[in-house]
Amino acid sequence: ASDSADNAQRFYYTGDGVPKVSDYALATNGSEPYPVANGYYELGLPLPTTKASVTAASFTVVNATHYERDSGNTATFYGAADHNLRTGNIVTIRDFGTSDEAKSFNAKNVEVTVTGARTFQYFSSGDTVSKTSNTSGRSDLAGNTQIRTYVYTWITPWDEESIPSVVSNELYIKEGQEVTVSSLPSTPPSGDNFIRGIRLYRSVASASATDYFLLATLWFPTAVAEVSRTSNVSTVTLLYPHNFIVDDRFKISGCSDSSFNITDGEVTEVVDDYTFKYAQTATDVGVTAASSGTLYHDVSESLDDDARYWGDANYNFTDDFLVSSLTTIISSEENDPPPPTMKGLITTHNNI
Repeated sequence: ASDSADNAQRFYYTGDGVPKVSDYALATNGSEPYPVANGYYELGLPLPTTKASVTAASFTVVNATHYERDSGNTATFYGAADHNLRTGNIVTIRDFGTSDEAKSFNAKNVEVTVTGARTFQYFSSGDTVSKTSNTSGRSDLAGNTQIRTYVYTWITPWDEESIPSVVSNELYIKEGQEVTVSSLPSTPPSGDNFIRGIRLYRSVASASATDYFLLATLWFPTAVAEVSRTSNVSTVTLLYPHNFIVDDRFKISGCSDSSFNITDGEVTEVVDDYTFKYAQTATDVGVTAASSGTLYHDVSESLDDDARYWGDANYNFTDDFLVSSLTTIISSEENDPPPPTMKGLITTHNNI
């Protein structure tokens, strides 16, 4: 048995077919004897069999319209089109001209701070220069070209994670190029499992090794089961766990009571694993079973970015995440499931 009520009084057992895991609510959802029929999940997660496919977008060189530099040696590049850069990208600025002033704005392998869709700043030593017209300068991605691949794992609301999938096809790209990851699963695999999503990982190479770092946990869209609203606070219960924390963003569409449909909703309170609340100005509604409605999870890099709802339009993932924000290395590479004939689980000291 588990050691606290925090994980729903979960317990593990063998001797009834394959090894199994259950919890109090699942095992007692019906008449005795317990656990009820289908009141369990098979212990261990299957191997992901689908291989992700990845493609990289070409980066377009942007021509300048002006340059500028303040007294703190911060230069501003003004582009003739959207530069498609993010703060932290490494770029090369070149071809500004032959004069001493213009040449001083050229730079190799500098980190940029984005200030607008067509402007960014970077360090450039030199005299103060007011905004000056120059259409010969160009900006381009810099840094090394590296091999990148992707894998994914199955994940459950109990934070159980499978071994990774087969590695995707290889890309030869620079940091800052946008990658589309496709051919990802859109539903759980068959079988008695609690899988409700996937975790997507990107390879990151260093001088000593290449590791896979977590990009995002992609929860499958889930059906709305019940709704209510009191004093402009909406409460939603889902068919499966929502996996939210406060301030997470979500989208609900197609609800049988359309007043609960919302884009860019924000979680204000987590009631339990299946129920949460959010602010919504509308009339009160008593507790009502929802005959339809789907919730989608936001998979953007941060709350500062526009929300992206996985599974809403498609199940592709756009990877434009900064490598500096990737911190978690995959830890499930040896998470093999137990043998299907295993029997004889016991507990010993120290929760073993």
